[in-house]
Amino acid sequence: QPMTTRVAPGMKQSTYGAADMMARNLGTRLPQRHAIVPTSFVNQDNLNETNPLGRRVAIQMASRFSQMGYSVREIKLRKNLFIKDGEGEFMLSRDLEKIRNTHNIQVALTGSYAIVQNAVHITAQLVRLKDQVILTSYDFTLPKDHNIRTLLNEY
Repeated sequence: QPMTTRVAPGMKQSTYGAADMMARNLGTRLPQRHAIVPTSFVNQDNLNETNPLGRRVAIQMASRFSQMGYSVREIKLRKNLFIKDGEGEFMLSRDLEKIRNTHNIQVALTGSYAIVQNAVHITAQLVRLKDQVILTSYDFTLPKDHNIRTLLNEY
């Protein structure tokens, strides 16, 4: 009798599932009209470092929140984020008040990742900017398949 192996979900399925769980956990604490700004997910050991994977996770989760009817703002070209060429968008704590007030953004989609031998552990958070309270968070793991290794620049 052949052994069956369970195939790990793909990246899109994992990021969409994470966004779905976060939206479910939010309940009514975040009205859909409140603006969310996605930021690049960062390396938990160096909060100024990201990679294509950290950017891709943020983009896919933002896409899913948008599909669910949340107001997701794209502000890559604005001066309110620290944009590091080839790295991504980083939210600086001294800019939170300005971002929130100038662009009517209430919540940041942010997160971090930890790279281990055969996987990447990711924590995603929706953080209310006015008081830095985490409204919801979700942890998930991506197995390091060929695509994930490519996004981590491991080849």
